Amino acid sequence: MASAHNNISLIQMLLQANTNPHLKTLKGINALVIASYHGNYEVVQLLISKGVDYEHQQEDEGHIQIAELLLKENVNPNVQDKNGQNAFMLACGEGHAQIVELLLKKNFDPNVQETVASGWNAFMLACAEGHTQIVELLLKEKVDPSVQNKNGWNAFMM
Repeated sequence: MASAHNNISLIQMLLQANTNPHLKTLKGINALVIASYHGNYEVVQLLISKGVDYEHQQEDEGHIQIAELLLKENVNPNVQDKNGQNAFMLACGEGHAQIVELLLKKNFDPNVQETVASGWNAFMLACAEGHTQIVELLLKEKVDPSVQNKNGWNAFMM
């Protein structure tokens, strides 16, 4: 709760009391993921400084400052969630153009496909959700629009 509500003083007290900030839920979510999701920059910064890991890819509601901080701290944006999606795919599917642009500037491969479920890529997700600004960004980055998912569908069929 302290991470979700940006309660720095409570988090500092918990850390001083040797409460384990690395614990995760059954879904792999820890305090850092929760703080990131809620856009709580100071909490994210504090938890990273304490070595808390960000292995679970969670949509961060488009918080560009959080994305910049995580990249600055060398958090791996290629980590996939249980469905095989990474941060780039999530940003494209949710319509977070600023984060998409940020990751593209970091030479993120826009053609990567998730491998667990359907074989969709970021371009397919953006098309399916109607995010035209992201579709345009990806086309400028030479995304391959003819890539097919596991069912043989491409972005034009979404």
